[in-house]
Amino acid sequence: MKKIRSILAFVLSLSMCASMAACGSSDDSSAEGKADKAVTTTTAANTDDSSKSEDEPTADDSSAVEETDESSTAADDTDTAPTMAFEDVKAIAEEIIAQPTLDDCEKIMQEKFDVDVSSRDVVEFDITDDKHCTMIIYNLKTPIDVFGKDSGDNPLPTVDSICVTSYTTDLVPDAFDIEMTEDEETNDYYSKEVYAGFRRSDIVHGTVEDVINCSYEAYQVYDEYGDRWNIPEESLTIYSSYQTLTGADKEGDIQYRVDFRKLEE
Repeated sequence: MKKIRSILAFVLSLSMCASMAACGSSDDSSAEGKADKAVTTTTAANTDDSSKSEDEPTADDSSAVEETDESSTAADDTDTAPTMAFEDVKAIAEEIIAQPTLDDCEKIMQEKFDVDVSSRDVVEFDITDDKHCTMIIYNLKTPIDVFGKDSGDNPLPTVDSICVTSYTTDLVPDAFDIEMTEDEETNDYYSKEVYAGFRRSDIVHGTVEDVINCSYEAYQVYDEYGDRWNIPEESLTIYSSYQTLTGADKEGDIQYRVDFRKLEE
């Protein structure tokens, strides 16, 4: 599993690193996606009006109950997850990337977040002959709700992992990411039953953009691959993107990332 996860992280990081020259990387965050995400999601899931005898339950009844239970899981998870304001996450991110080494970053990550220490994963690879990437990834024991719900009061995925990255051989931190992963089945349910055909990923990505824009809309710059905010007085760039995962048990799952990194001169 660690090997699969490392390969995923490697592919994602290569994509991010190569595209940060243009500041972004996500196949799903296309111009079409940007248009879709502006749609207000107020459509409720259709319900079955046909009545069944209480004395004679059928297989269809059991199936309906199971579907209801599955579709309510995301809402239950979000309602019970501890919350953290985006501004608080940003403040921790700035503290982390201001550290001299990745070792110092890890101490803060373990202090500020409820990390699963046993999940620690280190991914290393060469980007170019003179540029090396090192990533340290932790899963959270308890996911946190940072972005709340969409405009239709539907819960968004919770933050389930965090990552710190260095692009130098001396392991000076450059970026800190929070990540939210939603399984394909949940994504499909919301897209078909709740959003009436609009893509769940676009709605989630658009809602994350709205949350960040509450404080930083004046700093948003156009990027065809995702959403980016350059904040020069804080020497900080915030970048939001998402992608469909491939490989092994993550095939088809959607991963959303908000990346905090030092603003390039």
